[in-house]
Amino acid sequence: MTGVLTGAKSRLSWANMCRSLSLLVIGLLFAATTAMVSAQTCPYQGIYEGKELIRVDGQAPAYFPSRLTVRPDGHSIIVTSEIYGRLGRKYISTGVLRRSFEGNVFRGSSRERFNLSVHQYSGTTRIRFIGNQARVMYSSNTIPAGYIHDPREEQERIFYRIRS
Repeated sequence: MTGVLTGAKSRLSWANMCRSLSLLVIGLLFAATTAMVSAQTCPYQGIYEGKELIRVDGQAPAYFPSRLTVRPDGHSIIVTSEIYGRLGRKYISTGVLRRSFEGNVFRGSSRERFNLSVHQYSGTTRIRFIGNQARVMYSSNTIPAGYIHDPREEQERIFYRIRS
């Protein structure tokens, strides 16, 4: 009688071991697939430097040093500008463009926000990536009262990749 029970127990433990191994293999495959998907990056990711045309304190627009940081997900770009206002005050303005790439062109939009003393208007942006360049065209969705158009605002601004 004990020989019969021992054989049943060994078959049961063999089935449990096979089940455990199959679950382990499935878990490893799932983890590897997730890692491969998350490792896919945007070919244009990196940091680009250039100058952005910005209006400060209601004055005519001026060029200020700026950076575009293209995120690896390919759905957002962070724009950071170093702005000098009246009396030599220095401000950092940060905006986020969201949407996605269509080939080598990113079409995104930003929300209107007020960061302490910097007011950013909402707008749409088109960025073409060619080689190590990012060519930026911006159009504002909200125009402030007393706005005077400057022809330089329609020009394409070029940013150069400094880091991948």
